Amino acid sequence: MKNPFSINFEILNQYNFEKLSFDEVLFFEWLVTKRKSFRKESFSYIQKDITNETGIKRKRLESIKSDFVQNYELVVEQGGRNNVTSFTVSNNFIKLFIKDNVKLEYKKDLQKRMLIFVKSKGL
Repeated sequence: MKNPFSINFEILNQYNFEKLSFDEVLFFEWLVTKRKSFRKESFSYIQKDITNETGIKRKRLESIKSDFVQNYELVVEQGGRNNVTSFTVSNNFIKLFIKDNVKLEYKKDLQKRMLIFVKSKGL
């Protein structure tokens, strides 16, 4: 299977950067990858580790999370011990994000590959 993520520059070019930033693409793909690695839609992560892994500053990350919650139905629960954040990365979140942020000619293919990726076994 061909890798659906932007580490492949052909895939990165499929995102519409007139509508979103690289940080938003990076965080979207981080969420999808974490969903896959945890093998379930919902998972928890320490805020500091998210910042360290993505390189996105805390304030910017909060802004992106807020946008994803409001516009793409990402479910985020803050709090708990050790500043843990819980995410629910549903198939609908993936579909809505791609629908709004991927160039028209690539939408169907990227959505299909992302959904196959999260459902397949192995990483």
